[in-house]
Amino acid sequence: SRYITRRVTLADGFESKNFKVLMSVNKPAEATVQVFIKPLAEEDDTPFEDVGYTQMTADSTVPNSANNYDFSDVTYSLSSTFDKAIKTFSIKICMYSSLSSKVPLVRDFRTIALAT
Repeated sequence: SRYITRRVTLADGFESKNFKVLMSVNKPAEATVQVFIKPLAEEDDTPFEDVGYTQMTADSTVPNSANNYDFSDVTYSLSSTFDKAIKTFSIKICMYSSLSSKVPLVRDFRTIALAT
């Protein structure tokens, strides 16, 4: 499954070149979770719908859950900062599983636009 946030526009003066995504994940051994960001700088003339997604990476290995109630806090970051300050963005979470009865779950999702 996929979860895509609505478009977020940062207030003037709060533009960012780097982001972190924090969430709690319940990941069975058969599952995978990936996070992507769609960034748009204020001076960019490209329509938001035409901007591609950039994959973020987990800061540590996402542990397998022992049961349906076992959630682990996970942080996703960019491998490098964007060249331009980002004014508008959207986050996409992709959740995959080889068994339809054992799917990943996400809760307590939040995104932080970093100052540096």
